[in-house]
Amino acid sequence: MIICLLILGTLLPSINVKANDNFNHNAGFQKFISEIDIDISIDKEYYTIKNHNGFKSYMSYKKITDESSNQYKLQQSSETNENGFRIYNNRYCVAIGTAFNADIGQMFDVELKNGTIIPCIVSDIKANCDTDKTNTFTSQGCCLEFIVDTNNLDKNAKTMGDCSYLCEEWQSPCSQYIIYNITIITKESGEE
Repeated sequence: MIICLLILGTLLPSINVKANDNFNHNAGFQKFISEIDIDISIDKEYYTIKNHNGFKSYMSYKKITDESSNQYKLQQSSETNENGFRIYNNRYCVAIGTAFNADIGQMFDVELKNGTIIPCIVSDIKANCDTDKTNTFTSQGCCLEFIVDTNNLDKNAKTMGDCSYLCEEWQSPCSQYIIYNITIITKESGEE
């Protein structure tokens, strides 16, 4: 089924989406969208990341246990890749701080200082009490926490406790987030 998303009051017919049958059976809950081609004209916000030390932590997806939450529902539609990272529609599931004004299911790209782009989807929000006064970094200096299956996590990343060790390209600090004004979560008709 092809539908158009209504994003902040703007109809964007160039976005092609397909409803994910995994959530069509949950009447009264929000639906998830599984396949989205991002048009470059979509509104986006740029957030410069200053003083990132390069550390990229991880958390187990099994820590997300509230079955009524969008975080939990998103994990039910995600899969674990060959390196143990949780992936939704070719985007890494991650947790970020509230400084970025992003919602669960919102797509964004992380640009590293070396130019590498990591496609991500907001899958959890860090509590303000777990981040610095800017609500950006954890006490370890991390601003990007990957959601993983710890049993299958890449050996180097697991040993070092830092997802930067997945590959050489990731061994660079975050320089900016490009947060798209699009989310995979839409409300059912009549829901508020």
